[in-house]
Order: sequence, then structure tokens, then C-alpha cells
Amino acid sequence: MRIILEEDPAWEEVEVTIRCKEVTPQVAGLVASLRRFDHRLTGEREGKTYLLEAGELFYIESVEKRTFLYTRDGVFETPLRLYELEERLAPWDFVRVSKAMIVNFGKTQSISPDFAGSDMKKLLQSLPQVLVNLCVSYTCAVLLYTLLDAQQATMRRAWLYEILAICAAATVLQYVFFSGKAVKRLSYLARMAWFAAAMLAVVCGAAVVFRWFPLEQLGSWLWLVGIFLVGFAAITLVFEGWFRLKRRVYDDALGRYKQGKK
Repeated sequence: MRIILEEDPAWEEVEVTIRCKEVTPQVAGLVASLRRFDHRLTGEREGKTYLLEAGELFYIESVEKRTFLYTRDGVFETPLRLYELEERLAPWDFVRVSKAMIVNFGKTQSISPDFAGSDMKKLLQSLPQVLVNLCVSYTCAVLLYTLLDAQQATMRRAWLYEILAICAAATVLQYVFFSGKAVKRLSYLARMAWFAAAMLAVVCGAAVVFRWFPLEQLGSWLWLVGIFLVGFAAITLVFEGWFRLKRRVYDDALGRYKQGKK
């Protein structure tokens, strides 16, 4: 096998041409090696440079003008920009899913909504949604109260403040358990259980502070806890149905994408 190397400053990229009488297993292996080399990336971690197979990447993320490669073995930093990686990995199963992330769909089994974000910028960006959640929960709580106590023609101003305080506490707890910024490693079921326990403590505390009923009345406490558990179960079922619907939409889209790549 003869190897010819030509160097010309006018050429902008490396071009490899193989001329042969026929494609033998040796030639096919050479082509496969070249293709594997063309789709390797270099990543740095702890002052060392590693050679990474593109197909082994889970996803690529840009954070504060720095680009990171995520693999099973850890996180590596690359000097390449996200748009450069997008062009380089375009023939493979890498898809730009957001302004700051490229995902390897070849490593993806399913997609579901998630609660992400960990820096101050994302925290500030989430504040409008927190206020929206507070407004929605307060409106629903007032409507529910008027339905349960329809005999009253008017509501005392103090009741409105009490409902607002409970809804504010619920919004804070929702942010803590489901935003991904405070509690990060709990399963969804564990998050729901802790959220329910915390909310029940808030409601019981409000009953004590605002004197909803005499504290020694066991029947009133049982009624309060029962109403809370029924309402929480109903809300949980509604959200679970919504998440299942969204997960199915994402999984169908992922299935159509993978089918189109075959």
C-alpha cells in the first residue's frame, strides 16, 4: 500500500482519497477507521485531555460560554462551540433541542417533562412562573371555598388573607420540591410524599393559628385531614394524567424520528 501526503495552504479541510482495484476487507477496515476518527472529540477534565467517541456522548451543553460533553464516564469540557459541534455531528443522531443543548437521540430511550435549572439566572427567570402558580392556586382556592360554603353571602377579609397565606406556602413548597433547584435527587413519588406531608403541616398550622375550630374537637381535625387527602389525591391524579399525556406525545415524536433515521 502506497501512502501519498500532499500539503497545500489553499485547502481548507483534510480530504482523504482511497484508490483501489477492489474493496477488500482491508480497505473497508481502513475506511471504517477513518470514519471513526472523524467523529471523535477531545475533552478536557482535571488538566488532562481525553479522546471521546461521539457515539458515546449522552448530550452536549453550553453553560456561560463554555461547552461540556456528558458521557457515562463523566463530564468533559471542549473548546468547540455548540454550533461547531452541531455541524460536525449532523450526520449522526445528534439533535439541537434548545439554544444551549444538543442531545444524542441514539442514547435516548424516552422523553418526559422535567424540572431543571440551577443557577441564579434561571432562578430569576422562574419567578414569573412562580407568581402565575400563586395566582392560579389562590383563585382556585377561593372558588373552592365559596363552593363549600355557598350559604355565606360574603367572605370576611381575614379569610382571604388566610387563603392567600396558605397558597403562598404551597407555591414555595412546590418550587422547593419540583423545580430541581433545592431538591434534586428524589424520585417523583418521594417528592409527592414529602410535598403532601409539608402541605398537611401547613394546613394544620393554619388551623391552629387562625382558630378555624376548637383545638380539642377530634372530629374537626379528622374532617380537615380527610378533606386535604381527598383534594390532594384529586390534584395528583389530574397532574399525573397530564404528564402521561405529555410523555406519550414526546415518545411518539421520538419514535417517528428514529423510524425516519432507519
